[in-house]
Amino acid sequence: MNTKTMSLRTKLIASFAGLAAIALLVIGVAVFTTFRWQAANAEMEMHFQRSLLLQSVRASTFQALKEVDDGLTGDHVDARADFEAALEPATRDFRAWAALADTQAERNEVARVRAAHVELVTSGRRVFDLVPVDRTAAIQLADDEVDTKDLARFRAITVAAVEADLAIREGIARETRGLRETAQVMLAIGAISVIALMLLIAAYLSSDLFRPLRQLSDVLARLADGDREARAEEGRNDEIGAVARGVNRVADMLGNGVREPAAASATALTPGLAHALRARLGQMRGQASEADWEAVDRMALALGAPISKRQAIDIATLFHDALADHRGEIDRRGIAVEQRLSSPLPRPSAPLDLTRRATDMMLGIALDRLPDRGGRLGLRAYVDPDSGATRIEAADDGGVAEIDLSPLDALAAALGGSARVFADARGQVVQLTLP
Repeated sequence: MNTKTMSLRTKLIASFAGLAAIALLVIGVAVFTTFRWQAANAEMEMHFQRSLLLQSVRASTFQALKEVDDGLTGDHVDARADFEAALEPATRDFRAWAALADTQAERNEVARVRAAHVELVTSGRRVFDLVPVDRTAAIQLADDEVDTKDLARFRAITVAAVEADLAIREGIARETRGLRETAQVMLAIGAISVIALMLLIAAYLSSDLFRPLRQLSDVLARLADGDREARAEEGRNDEIGAVARGVNRVADMLGNGVREPAAASATALTPGLAHALRARLGQMRGQASEADWEAVDRMALALGAPISKRQAIDIATLFHDALADHRGEIDRRGIAVEQRLSSPLPRPSAPLDLTRRATDMMLGIALDRLPDRGGRLGLRAYVDPDSGATRIEAADDGGVAEIDLSPLDALAAALGGSARVFADARGQVVQLTLP
């Protein structure tokens, strides 16, 4: 027998602590995912804004360079003023774009774009300065410096910067997808863990709590029915084990110190002799004629082993009372009950209290053998055509197993009958024979 070292309180605390830990893990993953998701979205929004600002700088700069061409042709007298006006939004957007740089790589990128932009703008202004002096030199400067060199460099640097922001946004998007997938996996694992732990707790409560309590209830019922040999299992070191040991101590006190008042005068008899005499008196009682009964009862009373007076037993009422005592358990476990009484209905003459105890014991044996849920239970009574004896049977479909019939044998002997167990086509049958 495995010894349970943890108390029920400790087990329950450990189980619910596990549930709390899993719940905290799930909450932590959800909170971390939410904050990281928000941060990733903010970072992606910032880089998208940087890309828009840099594109605006490019567009404004290219618009200003168109004024350089207009100034070279002489068609637009306000070309230089328009050139400077077009550079104002580029300068404003450039400052906003540079302010969003938060890494060293991005700050280096700002420096490169600034240098290319300043060089391009300076070349454009030099062109405007040369137009009034030497238009040919101005055109040559525009071709060699502005269009061929400075503009190409500015375009290449800004394109690289835009592509760098795009790559960063794609990396953030991949990280967000990975974070979402990780969160989904963690939440799924957490949900499965919670369900598994709840099933384990349910199984534990069923096997380690409710079943031992039912066994203790059965032991107490047997003690209440007069079975002084009933004992609970003590192989647990938790609260149920303590209750079982307390029940066994009470049972020991009952077995050692409690006697029926009428049995006080039989203390000189050894337990074995008293049991044999009671059994023999029961047999005599079943065989004696009416004229012998008073003598048998006087003998039993003198020896401290009185036998209850016989009376006609109503089997239908007997079965009804026995089933009523176990109705709650039968309904809770969903056990199907079948009663079969022969016609004419047998009415054996026997002590009613002993017959009731024997029937209840047979019913208890059948219930103990059935599973926790379901099963069939049958109560039968008929008259044996050969011997004329009344047979009362409790059948179940719980399979075939060894049964301790010693308590029932004692009651059967006191009734002047016998008890046995046998298997039939549907399961196992406990039979009580009354003379």
